[in-house]
Amino acid sequence: IPSGFTPEYLPKAISEKNIFGEFKTNTIFENGTLKFTRFVLVNGGEYPKEEYDKWIEFVKLINKSDAQKAVFVKKPN
Repeated sequence: IPSGFTPEYLPKAISEKNIFGEFKTNTIFENGTLKFTRFVLVNGGEYPKEEYDKWIEFVKLINKSDAQKAVFVKKPN
């Protein structure tokens, strides 16, 4: 990140684990460097149709997380 800029908003850390898999994100801003980690594990298999709504929630969580943006502002002189 260029000098003189500071984070105004950084994506929130997420950690979700369920029968469908695991999803984790983490954002760190240190010494002018933005580090973002993302881990997705999707378990293969067949699931009962009653679990479909939970699967959709899991996918929506991932999509919502992926849409987050880091926002930086220039520090006043």
